[in-house]
Amino acid sequence: MKNSIPVVWFSDVRELNIKVDSPEWFSWLESIPTFSYQSADGKFTARKQGNYWNVYRKSFGKLRQEYLATTENLTLDRMQETAKLLNLSDLHYWTIKAERKKERVKSYKETSITSSQKPTSYIDISITDTFLANEAGKVDAIKETLKEWEVKVQESCSRSGGKPSERYRYVSQMLQDLQSELNGSV
Repeated sequence: MKNSIPVVWFSDVRELNIKVDSPEWFSWLESIPTFSYQSADGKFTARKQGNYWNVYRKSFGKLRQEYLATTENLTLDRMQETAKLLNLSDLHYWTIKAERKKERVKSYKETSITSSQKPTSYIDISITDTFLANEAGKVDAIKETLKEWEVKVQESCSRSGGKPSERYRYVSQMLQDLQSELNGSV
């Protein structure tokens, strides 16, 4: 029975004679949604999401997920590095994940924002914190969604004498809570 997911064995694509890191490799990546990587360093399943790839591997009963690379940066070195990470023991893997998270939070807290840069609405949040939403298309989607929420709450307030209707009360409260939190933490 032939495997429906293409297999990349260490440095080439099985049965297709395509070498990883070659021009053919990058063209091939554009044409597929998923592949399996296997080497002495470990194994994983890679899935394309837009122009970037995430990898998944179930280990010790838990699903591990990592960002791999954008299509144009998906190299043999990057796959080997990621396979080694996914192949670590539970203790080491989850310790590294926790340390990465601490570093992201620390980096976020250390980002200085002057009063002239202070966000004035929820639309500005995605502009100020673009590194938190750096995945393709999400920044625009967040801006549009927040803009729509603000408009709907304002329309609801104007129709019902200054207070939002029952339908938009939760949205209004959430927007107020976000603004309060933002003002308190900046």
